[in-house]
Amino acid sequence: MAEGDWTRHFEALAPIRQLGSFHLYAGRWQGRACVVAAAASSVDPETAADRIAAAVAANAGIDHPAVPPIITHGREADTPFLAYGTAARHDLGHLLALAGRPGPHPGELAAYVLLMVSVLAAVPADRDVHRLGVANVLVDDDGGVAVLGLGCDLLAHQGPALPAVSLAPGAARRALVR
Repeated sequence: MAEGDWTRHFEALAPIRQLGSFHLYAGRWQGRACVVAAAASSVDPETAADRIAAAVAANAGIDHPAVPPIITHGREADTPFLAYGTAARHDLGHLLALAGRPGPHPGELAAYVLLMVSVLAAVPADRDVHRLGVANVLVDDDGGVAVLGLGCDLLAHQGPALPAVSLAPGAARRALVR
């Protein structure tokens, strides 16, 4: 393994898929299962590092059973990376792999994946508008989630590890597809 290779921090890496500007891998960090997001080589390393720093800051302020914690992050050469632990009884790698398939999925799956992705890809903007790499999601002030997109019709579900869904006008902040 070459000096400066980000993969040296992880064991048993297996590719999952590309999600926007990041390649996702299932792996282990210090014996703990995780999903690693490493910036694609086509992405400006400084831009990717800024996104990861924003994700780390956002993740530190979230305490929700459906949002996995960032367990490590860093940069090797021109490749910024971070790793998420698993959360809420789900295998994160499996959920992310399913998220790439066409057709409808259970709302719990979609909401969980988008909660994770919103932390990874959120870029602060005016009026609480954030950018997501997968689909539109509405999040109300009480943590309610409604998911739009992901290659299918509206997905909204109240699961045991997810907040209640709210579609009340004016009660949600909107996240836009990019």
